[in-house]
Amino acid sequence: MAVIGDACDCQILYGVREVQVRALNADGSADTQADWYATDCPVDIGLAPDIEEGAKVLLKCGDKIANTMKADDQLTGMTIAFSMGCRNPEMEYIIAGSVGTVTFDGTSPDCAIGFCPPTLSEQEAAVPFEMRIYRSEVDGSNVVAYEEVHLYQCLPAFVTTGGSQEEYGTQEWSIAAVENPNYDVDGEPVYCWLIVDTIPA
Repeated sequence: MAVIGDACDCQILYGVREVQVRALNADGSADTQADWYATDCPVDIGLAPDIEEGAKVLLKCGDKIANTMKADDQLTGMTIAFSMGCRNPEMEYIIAGSVGTVTFDGTSPDCAIGFCPPTLSEQEAAVPFEMRIYRSEVDGSNVVAYEEVHLYQCLPAFVTTGGSQEEYGTQEWSIAAVENPNYDVDGEPVYCWLIVDTIPA
């Protein structure tokens, strides 16, 4: 039996370079006409799989275990712990489910300067969103490519703000991601990752 090594060079990843979000249609299908909103100041991001453990059954005969069976564990979703070091009203709006109110300063072009979260009645119209996370692939001190993690259906979430004296304030979310059977014709899993040359603008 052969031992198969890496077909390509091993990717060494460093930091989080950018996070992008885009609203989905209400049924979860991709809204290809919608804009992606991005931040290049993420502080931290963590992805924790949600695992449904398979049932385990033991058969005992007398004082001995005669047989044991266990169903496979299943990936049912992902919990995303995401924080960033600057306010981004338009991203807050998308993550909240594309409901609520973004305030602009009235200049040309308009600059978003605030966000009011949705009322209870507005939340009934919330839609899911998709997220792309980019981490740098490095060779020594050089960035040579990026890892793209694409989460195909994230459920609306609301920001928690943190920070104290002599600390930078951060905006933090705990976001649930699930598989998306309606994203396209074939549907999509909870997430996929891919090495790409550039970050889409």
